[in-house]
Amino acid sequence: YMGPMAQAVSYMESCGRPVPEHVNPTDYFLDIVTPGLRLDASEHFAAMFKQHLAPQILSKVERSLETKGLTIGAARRKAG
Repeated sequence: YMGPMAQAVSYMESCGRPVPEHVNPTDYFLDIVTPGLRLDASEHFAAMFKQHLAPQILSKVERSLETKGLTIGAARRKAG
């Protein structure tokens, strides 16, 4: 998950992992992404990452690589 904490609960629900009632969301999130724990769903989230987030990240990286930036010398001069 790479969004605001305020949307984390609804995101986890959309991934099929709703936060149980009377459970601290942050504790629950740690439990479901920690390999070896009883609630371990780390492989599920790794697959979700590969399917949904990795393509978005790679696309952003590719666009960034195509954008020309300042040379080191020009950046130093600009910084003054």
